[in-house]
Amino acid sequence: MVKSDQAVEVRAACKQLGCHFEDFEGTLENRFPHNSVLERDIRTVQEIARACHLQAGFDIVAGLWVHSVDYAATTLTAFQCVSGKDQTRHQLATGKEFSGRKLLLGQLVHYHVPAAQRGKFDPSSKPGLFAGWRYDAGPLSHKDVYYVLDYDKLKTREAGYANAISVPAEELYVEEKEPLLPLKRAADLDGSGIGQLQ
Repeated sequence: MVKSDQAVEVRAACKQLGCHFEDFEGTLENRFPHNSVLERDIRTVQEIARACHLQAGFDIVAGLWVHSVDYAATTLTAFQCVSGKDQTRHQLATGKEFSGRKLLLGQLVHYHVPAAQRGKFDPSSKPGLFAGWRYDAGPLSHKDVYYVLDYDKLKTREAGYANAISVPAEELYVEEKEPLLPLKRAADLDGSGIGQLQ
């Protein structure tokens, strides 16, 4: 049983999941009663996701929005101080600062490929694009594991190219220089980015 306001997206989700939606007179948007703090946070996540998505060049490849939204939500939680406080949501929830690496969405990284998943003479690492931080359940569940998109699969749009790979910190290499954003570069060189990925 789901009770909600008249939000179309909630109704659609209920229908898709086979839940019974109880019709009732819902609240009006931007009218009391509503949770203005929550609504502002949702708008903030949407704006961060949109900006990060474009900055990463993810707009030239279909199916990458999920990573942009996840990245935006984690960024807001881990690095942005709560309004009126000098602590982040992560600090308030765990009592300590977020210990994960600060990387840009879409930043070029290299990740280790286990011997069983590569040819004998293939390199032991592959290029990838940073896609976020992995959490299992709750704010304390980040165990220094990162999401990476396989860059070769992304270039060729191979099946599963939008699926992120979980990579432990010790198997993730990031060059100590100005971050490279290959998809953004491709988008800037060629409006569509098609054929410009190197």
